[in-house]
Amino acid sequence: MSKKPENNFDAWLQRLNQEDMPIFGRTVQEIVSVAENSDSSVSELTRVVLQDTAMTAKVLKLANTAFYNPSNKSISTISRAIMLMGFDKVRAITLTVALVESIVRSANRDLLMAELARSLHAATQARSMAEKMGDKSSEEIFVATLLHNIGELAFWCFAKQEGEALKAEIKKGVPREEAEQKVLGFPLRKLTQRLVQDWHLNSLLEEALDPKKKVGKRGQLINISYDLAAAAEKGWQSEEVADTVREYSRISGFGRDEIQEMIQGNALEAARVSRTYGVSKVANIIPIPYKPGKDDRRVSKQTDGSMIDTVEEFEPKTSEIPQYNPLLQLDILREMTALLFEKPNFNVLLEMTLEGIYRGVGMDRTLFALVSPDHQYLNARFVLGFERTKMLERFKIFIASGRRNLFKTVLDNNLSVWIGQPQSSVADLVSDEIKELVGGDEFFVSPIIVSGKTIGLFYCDRIPSGRDMDQMSFENFENFARHASLGLEHITRLNKS
Repeated sequence: MSKKPENNFDAWLQRLNQEDMPIFGRTVQEIVSVAENSDSSVSELTRVVLQDTAMTAKVLKLANTAFYNPSNKSISTISRAIMLMGFDKVRAITLTVALVESIVRSANRDLLMAELARSLHAATQARSMAEKMGDKSSEEIFVATLLHNIGELAFWCFAKQEGEALKAEIKKGVPREEAEQKVLGFPLRKLTQRLVQDWHLNSLLEEALDPKKKVGKRGQLINISYDLAAAAEKGWQSEEVADTVREYSRISGFGRDEIQEMIQGNALEAARVSRTYGVSKVANIIPIPYKPGKDDRRVSKQTDGSMIDTVEEFEPKTSEIPQYNPLLQLDILREMTALLFEKPNFNVLLEMTLEGIYRGVGMDRTLFALVSPDHQYLNARFVLGFERTKMLERFKIFIASGRRNLFKTVLDNNLSVWIGQPQSSVADLVSDEIKELVGGDEFFVSPIIVSGKTIGLFYCDRIPSGRDMDQMSFENFENFARHASLGLEHITRLNKS
């Protein structure tokens, strides 16, 4: 096969950014951007997770495993998961879920599983060593190491003819990078470097991958851990593993025997973590150390070189529309109550309430709008569900005195109303402007009252899906709004005392 032209690299970049990868790219970029921004709030990470119901279910399932939740406290909301487990840990879980979900649906699953196994193994090794070295941001190192081969993952997610040609070269025994250069005209590590830059994924990883920069200890830790994961595939007694142990010792100051014992334990942990994520195939690929004298490589392969398919399927995507779930409502109401005794927080309580209405009552869109300090406007503050950005930007209602409208009437009279119900007392106040704003004429609204003052309201609907609203849903919606008001009242009193 002739060498590909130089512009094949640019063609692949364009393809990944504009055609095949935008959803994968945006999801990963959103998650990592929350991780990179120290000012990011819990609500931003919550929003990223809740915009995908399959991801929400997976993250909460992981949050309730013994591995991530040794205290065995029940977790039903993303907000509570962040509160109990920590912001960084939930970000790392979410990113891993996003990568796994993209990978298991690809035609090149076998190679992708091998890449993911190496990434998870390396990330687990890096995090453990970072913790041992006293790094206070070990989850950041986990994320950076997990993305170390994002170019390879991206390529194999969408590779077709070129992917088949590359697999054929690798099967012949051609060294990987040489095969990539021959088939593609560039090494895939170059694609990783560029995607990390273009998607602004992780500044620490960008430093680690740049051959022109002097890499600090944290960046070196990422590279050594990735080298170790690759070396272990050749056997735990190999010279390549010994080289990485020496490198770990050099940057950490720990003895080689101590490091050797630690990294072998980390390999077992990486396999356990993989099973926790629902991908047993990855766990089977990660090399697990055996007792001396036995074959210490545990990379299960068929005779044709492909990985044996023992994957425990990652859960298929459920409906993107949250369904009415009374048991989940009870769980979230319990968590709202627990919050008031554990770590009372105004914003977290509001976010839990929104999540309860959105996921528990089963709405398409849910928002909390806050009255402005000058009492002139009602502005959307938190939004979950369909058209989130549009609602956040456009839901700005003028409520100044003297102008009668639906939302002002709800606030002034402390009314919980079902707009669209024939007997609604304020049905005549639903203007064409409001219908245009929300895209329909049936929704629930309930005020939030704290210390006798109405500070804002909750709004929810099923307009995008066209599903019917019903009396039970309205009563449950009111119940969440009442609990929120009582909780906020409690937090306000605590803050004053």
